[in-house]
Amino acid sequence: MTAIVGIQGDGWSVLAADTMTEYSNKPFIADGMIKLIERGDYIFAFAGDGIAGDLANFMWTPPKLIKTMDLDKFVMTKVLPSLKACFMANGYNASKEAEKDDGGFDALLSVNGTIYQITSDFGWMRSSTGLYGVGSGGDLALGALSAFKRNKTPEGCIRQAMKAIEIAATYNIYVGGDITVMTQEEF
Repeated sequence: MTAIVGIQGDGWSVLAADTMTEYSNKPFIADGMIKLIERGDYIFAFAGDGIAGDLANFMWTPPKLIKTMDLDKFVMTKVLPSLKACFMANGYNASKEAEKDDGGFDALLSVNGTIYQITSDFGWMRSSTGLYGVGSGGDLALGALSAFKRNKTPEGCIRQAMKAIEIAATYNIYVGGDITVMTQEEF
């Protein structure tokens, strides 16, 4: 189980995640299970199916950012197809997994300082509020973020993201452990 939040700033992003995992309905902090990952031009975090995050972390070769291409078009035509191809090449059918109870994934992806929310069907969206929350504790954390007066600096948003994860951990027994935070600026 997971709480991941994202805050979109003006030319930068902040992503934060807890470190608790769940296996056979038992919560624990797992060594080596990283929810928030930086790979080249990307920061990403996966909630839901752990294999999706593992494949993205260890098997995916993300496409190099094409700075002259519209970023939304780049994500839709380059990033998502490459991620889907990685999953399929490694025997993971995200759409089929999403049909199962508690299957599939939700992810936050930051590229060039812009956050995208990605779903198991490889759809994407960007929030008009600039706030994101995924995972079993994501709604609680998102609610906490929404209650804060929006900070305009990455440093202030880091504090707000961490506090939002702490609040989610208070009210969701499957959220906890250390909090990891990463920021990304527009290149």
